[in-house]
Amino acid sequence: LRSAGVPLDPPLCTVLMSAALRLRQPRLALRLADTLVADGAKADAQVCTLLVKAHATCGQRAEALAILPRMLAEQVPPSVQTYNTLMSVCARASDRKGLYSYFRRLQKSGLRPTTATYNVLLSYHARRAETAQAGSVLEEMAAAGIPPDVTSYTSAIQACMRGAPDMEAARDLLDRLRQERLTPDTTTLNTLLGGHATLMQPAEAFELLESFEREGVRGDSLSYSLLMRACVRARASDLAERALRLMQQEGLQPSVRLYAMVMSANA
Repeated sequence: LRSAGVPLDPPLCTVLMSAALRLRQPRLALRLADTLVADGAKADAQVCTLLVKAHATCGQRAEALAILPRMLAEQVPPSVQTYNTLMSVCARASDRKGLYSYFRRLQKSGLRPTTATYNVLLSYHARRAETAQAGSVLEEMAAAGIPPDVTSYTSAIQACMRGAPDMEAARDLLDRLRQERLTPDTTTLNTLLGGHATLMQPAEAFELLESFEREGVRGDSLSYSLLMRACVRARASDLAERALRLMQQEGLQPSVRLYAMVMSANA
């Protein structure tokens, strides 16, 4: 591009940085941003947001969070995606104060939070088994007129699964998801199967898998692994073998570890 006389401008830089990040080359993304500035161009909100991601991927949290002050100093208005990315950086670092600080700044900036914004909060609370807080976030979304998506409900369900699984609360959330005319996905299925595995409920796990299949949601290798785990923990060798056969019928190849699980159930 340089030899053809094509300058590196923000839109082109955004495309190249995005490609570098997808290829897990964050340092290449950083070099591209440096080249953009060296060429005399000014980074826009999209480039700056990708800079936050690149620094965070490199483990440079302080540098990632320093992008916002730099944007404000250079009069580059942050976007909703910029705040979402900064929130994600704090969430991964278990920085609750920073997470909610950026959330409040987003609200005060005049920008409208999106479903993705709230999903960052929900994911954070899910990892900490904070069921009540996850429920509060869902209620806040409803009050703000921002519809939760499948990821929102799945994160709230994940919060119910941490520690001692609360299957009743998880089922209520699944019902709400369906009432919103949303279709659960494989992640939702696996989250619930994990709860049944922990509670040693193979019959309920099979019933769940069948109900999801009726909705057109097929299990993956992890689904059948969790199904077998529920059987093995309950010492139900016949059901473990049934799960193994179902997995093979779906065209999925069981691993050596899964065969060992079935052997363990028989033993």
